[in-house]
Amino acid sequence: PIVLQVPGATAIAARGDQTCAATREGVYCWGAGVRSPRKIEGLEGAVEQLAVGADFVCARQSGGVKCAGNNDSGQLGDGTTTTRAGARAVNGIQDAKAVMAGDGFACSLDARSRVSCWGANRGG
Repeated sequence: PIVLQVPGATAIAARGDQTCAATREGVYCWGAGVRSPRKIEGLEGAVEQLAVGADFVCARQSGGVKCAGNNDSGQLGDGTTTTRAGARAVNGIQDAKAVMAGDGFACSLDARSRVSCWGANRGG
């Protein structure tokens, strides 16, 4: 195994060739040709959950969800298809208790057991 030092890591998530870890200082990702952990701007502070999709990452913080990375299918949830290195809040998500990420889409589960999804809608 290859060991990377990520001091203070509190959560970790991986998919494909990308891995991300949350620390008290922020979220760091590596893989996909990046050997050293790279800080994702906009994801500072406490992160309750990480979800890694195909070339993007989402984090649940204080009931909201923020995403960064590839956005060709709208998987960052900011109403655009602009790829972003820094995280942006997902529109309309305020009381998430879980988040997941897939191949070009992401979903959250809220406190009222409602599922919201954004991004690619290839299979309904």
